[in-house]
Amino acid sequence: WTWLFGPQPGPPVHVDPGAVQGGPAAAPGSAPPATATAGATVAPTAPSVAAAPEETVEREVPGRYRATFTTSGARLSAFPFDHPQFITRGEDGETHPVDMVPAKDPARRPLATPVDGPGGGLPADAPYRLVHRGERTLKFVAERPGVIRVEKRFTLHDDRYTIDLDITVTNLGDTAGAFKPSLHTSTW
Repeated sequence: WTWLFGPQPGPPVHVDPGAVQGGPAAAPGSAPPATATAGATVAPTAPSVAAAPEETVEREVPGRYRATFTTSGARLSAFPFDHPQFITRGEDGETHPVDMVPAKDPARRPLATPVDGPGGGLPADAPYRLVHRGERTLKFVAERPGVIRVEKRFTLHDDRYTIDLDITVTNLGDTAGAFKPSLHTSTW
């Protein structure tokens, strides 16, 4: 029960696009960026993850399911079954396939992989790039330069209702430290 319906994730961590090196310039008439005064200590900040527009990619296993993945967190945004035994009648009286991702709230999408660790880690909704788009495999990569790189590879199977997920976390920093990845499995 705990594995399927575990505690709810905390609020999503949003990355400030202006904090990215080479980010957008200040708007005309806006205040200049704050500067440190003499003798003040400024804490170093880890490079941010560059924000990118969300992209979705759908893969279908005919007669079984359609899986829709999003680059926001490299996670599932829809997973409706494509088999007559998994049809339900909605409140509108129409029939609909059972969708294993019923929550449409982006913060509750399953298979998110937040990573805590030195240099800030990577939030659950970090923007990923789709670097491989095969018929039954998808590979997403997110990187915080000089800190961390996370690769997520999804493999779909024709003969079952499962998706394999392989995750590789690489420390790109100069400091040795343990990264602590977690996996969100619940959508409720």
